[in-house]
Amino acid sequence: MQIGIRLATARKEHALTQQQVADQLHLTRQTVSNWENERSYPDVASLIDLSNLYGLSLDILLKEDNMMMDKVRADAMALRKTMVTFWASWIIDVALAALLILSQLHVVGFELGGIAA
Repeated sequence: MQIGIRLATARKEHALTQQQVADQLHLTRQTVSNWENERSYPDVASLIDLSNLYGLSLDILLKEDNMMMDKVRADAMALRKTMVTFWASWIIDVALAALLILSQLHVVGFELGGIAA
C-alpha cells in the first residue's frame, strides 16, 4: 500500500482531521495533505511521530511503499554528502588557520608574501 493511502486511512481510523494531525505534529495542514496525496513525503523524524500517533510500526509505513523507501535512501545519501562536505571544509579551515598562526609567529618557512629568512 502506498504511504499516502496508509496515512489517510490511519488518520481516519483515529477520527482525526488533517488539521488535528498537523497541530499535534507542529506542521501545517497543507503538509499533511501533501503527504496523503503523495505530492511530498515525510522525513524520518515525521515518520516516527506519525508512527507514534497512529500506533503503526515504521516497517508498515516504510517498507510497503517503494517510492517512500527511495526517498529515505536519497535523504540518507544527501546527509552523507553534506557531512563529507562539512568535515572536508572544517579540515581545510583548520589547516589554513594553522598556517596563518605559524606565519604570524614568524616561524621560519611560513612567512606570507615574503622570502623565508
